[in-house]
Amino acid sequence: MNPNPNTTTLLVQMGETRWTTAAMQVACAKARSLHADIVLTKFIPTAYLNWTADTEAEYVFSESERDDITAYSAMAHQSGVTLHTRVVKYDDFNGALTQHADACNASFVLTMPTHDLHTLAHMLKAHQHALYTLEQPAAAIGWQPEAVAVV
Repeated sequence: MNPNPNTTTLLVQMGETRWTTAAMQVACAKARSLHADIVLTKFIPTAYLNWTADTEAEYVFSESERDDITAYSAMAHQSGVTLHTRVVKYDDFNGALTQHADACNASFVLTMPTHDLHTLAHMLKAHQHALYTLEQPAAAIGWQPEAVAVV
C-alpha cells in the first residue's frame, strides 16, 4: 500500500468534511515535520460494496468526495507532503484499520472519534501504531485542530 516502505506514513481516515479537513491540517503539519507521506483512506462497509456490486478498486468517489479530495490534495501540496488516497472495505472496522495501518507502515493513525477508540488503540499499539483523534468543540470559532493521543 505504501509506495516506499522506507517512508514514514501517517494514516488519516476520510470521514465527514469538517472533521477530515481539520485532520488533514494536523496531518500535513506532522507529516511535514517528519518528512512523511499521508495515506487518506475511505473505509466502506463490505455490505455497501456488495449492494452496489463494486469492489474497492471499482469504488467511485461522489462528486463532493472528489471535491474534498482535491482540497485535501492542495493542502498536502502546499505543505510539501505527498498524499495517497485509498479505499478499504471492512466487516470489522478495527480489524480493517489495523491491517491497513500495517500495510501502509503507518506510525501515526488519525481516526474519527466514532468507534471504540480504546480497543482500537490497544490493537494498533500491539502492531506498533499510535492512535490519535481530534476533539471538536461544539462551537468551532477560534478552534485550532490538535491531535489527541488515545491510550
